[in-house]
Amino acid sequence: MKLVGPGLVAGAGVAVWAVGGLGGAVGPAVHAQPGATAAAPTATAVPVGGRLQADNACYVRLPDLPRALYGGFGAYNDETGVLTFAGGAEKRSEENTISYHDLYALKLDGSAGGWTRVPYEGNAVGYLRDIDRGCREMSSVRVSASRWLSVLGKDGCDGTTRRRGDIKELTVGASASPAGVRWRAGSAIEGAVPTELDAGRRELARAFAAYDTRRGRLVFGQGAFNDERAETTRDEVYAAVNYGGAQWKVNLLLPGGPIPSRRYGSCAAYVNDPDTGVDGVIVVGGQEGQPPGTGAQTYKEVWWLDFSRSASGEWSNITARFANMADYGARREGACAYNPATKTLYTWFGRGSSGIPDGASRTVGLWRVSLAQLADAAAPLTWERLAKDNMKGVGAGGRRSIPNVYDWRNNRLFVLGGRGGSDEIDEFDEVWALYPDVTGEACANLDPYAPFGSGVPSPTPAPAPTATPVPGLTAQACPNLDRVVPVAVINAALANPPAVLGWGQLCTPGLPESPTNTWRSRLTLQNRSAAYHPIFNGVVFKCGCP
Repeated sequence: MKLVGPGLVAGAGVAVWAVGGLGGAVGPAVHAQPGATAAAPTATAVPVGGRLQADNACYVRLPDLPRALYGGFGAYNDETGVLTFAGGAEKRSEENTISYHDLYALKLDGSAGGWTRVPYEGNAVGYLRDIDRGCREMSSVRVSASRWLSVLGKDGCDGTTRRRGDIKELTVGASASPAGVRWRAGSAIEGAVPTELDAGRRELARAFAAYDTRRGRLVFGQGAFNDERAETTRDEVYAAVNYGGAQWKVNLLLPGGPIPSRRYGSCAAYVNDPDTGVDGVIVVGGQEGQPPGTGAQTYKEVWWLDFSRSASGEWSNITARFANMADYGARREGACAYNPATKTLYTWFGRGSSGIPDGASRTVGLWRVSLAQLADAAAPLTWERLAKDNMKGVGAGGRRSIPNVYDWRNNRLFVLGGRGGSDEIDEFDEVWALYPDVTGEACANLDPYAPFGSGVPSPTPAPAPTATPVPGLTAQACPNLDRVVPVAVINAALANPPAVLGWGQLCTPGLPESPTNTWRSRLTLQNRSAAYHPIFNGVVFKCGCP
């Protein structure tokens, strides 16, 4: 469903629209379950190119993603202005989730009106490239400006038909093209992994993850193999060390202190302050694993994993140090990041609490806390709200399952896609940049492209996803397909094959083209033994006909 809303925004946010075109659609694209009502904005949506003034922040809507997705991998090079998004999923029903593998890039210099699809190929390079496969609900971790890690996840994150979780490295360079954005060949977990992780096929989803710059290692943990079963929600913590080029060795850490209860959807950041001796990972919120509708607890907690005395760490619950924790409330599945220059932790969006002042169960809020006094156990810490959780005008409203992507060079945070809606099965294509401490005329005149270019792209729609061109390939419908699929659907698919799943893919992804491994070009039903349905059983391109 496409929601389009011209007009002014009412409520807590103040919209400023007359700022030039940034390209893209006017309203947010929302995918909703058949028979359900898509999440509608609580006020008229800010279009692409518009600004929304929060209490103490400026929200700028950037060009939309080519597809509405949640749980994707995000990365950004703050030295070149290239923003990327890969993988993600659509939640078509409680039982039906479609994963994706596409990689997109956008250079924030004003030179383009939308995102570019970046093709990639090669065995085990990036995610598994197959129908309904890819990677979702991984963690996004910055190693350096040009190096980002996709950490574990589900549905083919290893790039093979084993469909396991994995660690994949993305290089983000100077251009939104295959030359500038590419998966690092050979990046993967190497060797045996701890028993607990192996038992779940490494498909750890919605885990926390952060990069320990002092020791040069990835630290991740908690998460879930299945969020509807308490016993598959985890409390372990792991460390992964890069060796032998792009390969990673994973070990189980055994921190001391009281261990946080099992949870998924917590958010974490590595904090290192040599001046005060602070060295560890701060972990915020999370959710216990239980079936939907059973009253599972969302945690109103902040934990500290201290590495200052031991590389294995020591847990401590520091929730009581936050004087206004009740105002912040319970949180899960949002984004967070730590700015070492200002010693400040930021958290934004996710699931929240409607019981706090200006709260919302699906939040668009932005919060921060100074950690300058973290080393002093007697010093209180205080959350500061920069944007209300229930602020109006942010497209389709609050959302969760967004990657941790940020830009400290220009002091901004990103929102890429996400999942929400009253029934929690809607995905969004919106992209936002959040600027703390920017208000008034500074918000109205803010140019998100200024750091990397002076031009503003023409307001052209973001391109639809495209498949790799295959010279000489002709799309053909399987015989008698019109008996089970509406003719209009068939004609639309044949007129625009790249918009249909399977087009531009080899029969066996990861292997080179050959006489026995040709391109998929025959249009048929996804499941020929079931009735056609536009969402649950649509048309796809396959290698042959039944």
